[in-house]
Amino acid sequence: MSEVYWYYTSENLSPRVTPAFLARARKILLPGQYRREHENAWDEGADSITTAADVDAAMSLETMATRGLPGVAYMYFIDLGAVTNPTVIGLGHLSPTNAIVIDRLETLQGTREAPVQIAAVLARTVALCEIFPPLLIRVETWQGMGAAQMLQAAKLPVELYTPTVKTNAEEWPQLIARLSQRTLVLPKHARLRDELLSLTYELGPSGIRVLDKARVHQDHAVVCRGIVAMLEPYTLDVGPSLEPTEQELGQMASFSRWASGDEVTDPEAGFQHDDMRWSRVDPNGIRRPLW
Repeated sequence: MSEVYWYYTSENLSPRVTPAFLARARKILLPGQYRREHENAWDEGADSITTAADVDAAMSLETMATRGLPGVAYMYFIDLGAVTNPTVIGLGHLSPTNAIVIDRLETLQGTREAPVQIAAVLARTVALCEIFPPLLIRVETWQGMGAAQMLQAAKLPVELYTPTVKTNAEEWPQLIARLSQRTLVLPKHARLRDELLSLTYELGPSGIRVLDKARVHQDHAVVCRGIVAMLEPYTLDVGPSLEPTEQELGQMASFSRWASGDEVTDPEAGFQHDDMRWSRVDPNGIRRPLW
């Protein structure tokens, strides 16, 4: 009887699995997927979108920002709620190192006796825009149509955003990747931490679907997802730059005067009275919003 020899290794010895291949796989796969497919690791909570270690590493801001940085425009995302779910207003910017920073998360919680009023959301958003100049404000859900119209009337760059299965499948992996790669900076926020750690995912024909596995609803996590999705295109090498030129800084100042009620008569200001969202063509031929 011949002898039988067994050989075992936990490494993938295929010559096609190069360090470059693994680096790319780590970027495009969810953390649990990558561990299962390339590290043969089947850990508890593998269907969670993130880990406590990654969330705690991201929450490196001891306090929320109280004022905007000079020359920086901010992306806003508003998730409206009235009674059970709160209204969450979030804003963030892209750092020089391409990290995405969530500067503030504000929560307006209503009750049956006193639901969150659109006027209160408008007032708080306008107040934030005075100290954190907006590049674009997205208001989620159809019930946000009234809020969006009121913000537009206040001369703010607003668009109504209706999420779909497709957009959710595209945007959640961006947030998950930022957390796992530790290129997302968050303020310390107990509710947001609970939300992120309670989210799980499943893969289907239309892509990833994120689910709540606890009673904590994902309001703050949705706002962070929205801000990441708004800023992500600006991190691409071929994408537009957010670095303002001297002319653009002058245009921002002109807009500030105009929004505060002063008349802007300088024809070089570049501000279109019928279009809050200025734009210009950059050296790459890409037309991008200025503010």
